[in-house]
Amino acid sequence: CFDDRNLIIFSSLFSFLFEKEMPDYEPTEQSEPLERRVENVLKKRKKSDKVAIIKARKAADARKRRRKKRHGWFKRAEQFVKEKRRSAADNTRINRLTRNKYKAPVDDAVSLLLVARVKGVNGSSPKIVKLLKMLHLSSVNTAVFVKRTESMIRILQLLNPYVIYGVPSLKTTRDLIYKHGYGKIDGRKVALNDNAKIEECFGKHNIICIEDLVNEIITTGATFKKVSSFLVPFPLQPPMGGWKKKGIHFLDEGEIGFVGDKINTFIEKVC
Repeated sequence: CFDDRNLIIFSSLFSFLFEKEMPDYEPTEQSEPLERRVENVLKKRKKSDKVAIIKARKAADARKRRRKKRHGWFKRAEQFVKEKRRSAADNTRINRLTRNKYKAPVDDAVSLLLVARVKGVNGSSPKIVKLLKMLHLSSVNTAVFVKRTESMIRILQLLNPYVIYGVPSLKTTRDLIYKHGYGKIDGRKVALNDNAKIEECFGKHNIICIEDLVNEIITTGATFKKVSSFLVPFPLQPPMGGWKKKGIHFLDEGEIGFVGDKINTFIEKVC
């Protein structure tokens, strides 16, 4: 049993445990919300990064081009002398061939020639550059078909150090036109993969397909000039190891000048 003293202690403890007011709960400070980015801002950042990369690439390419040009700003005296001597040699050779009579290396029975340019014209005579441009041989490693005439033989004699030419076979002519044939239509380079394009250009001359073009080139027919002008110069690949004897005439076991029917073997290597 509880006496009066124990009862007083128990009642005071009870009141302390159950009747004491609980302190107010104060929540702690909330953490900051995660940073949000609008989708448009992310797209803009991605686009700006892409533009910056493109600008950096263009700037690097521009620096490379300027660095390459810088090499040609100053030339050594030896280079000027070399170009001057080469131009003088061309002029001397042109004057000698123009003044003296010569025997054409091409047989009179030949009517078609294939001419390929194998050498550059740095420091050459302006007459040489003009003749090469007239034959549509403005670039190295290109080939064209020409008709055998006295004037053409004389031009090829002048261009001997820069071209190799000979008599092409039917197989060589067909391979060049079928594999590397392009035509000029309205000033544009167009692949010859559709007979409709050929018929549109030469239908009035009874040339309606690629085989007709080959026949017109081989026979050097009445429309040979138009067909040869229509064809873009054929691109050639340099032989394995590069040109080794392009400064020596074919008669001296070189790679320039008239080579006859051996032009077909040459085309097989570079076509």
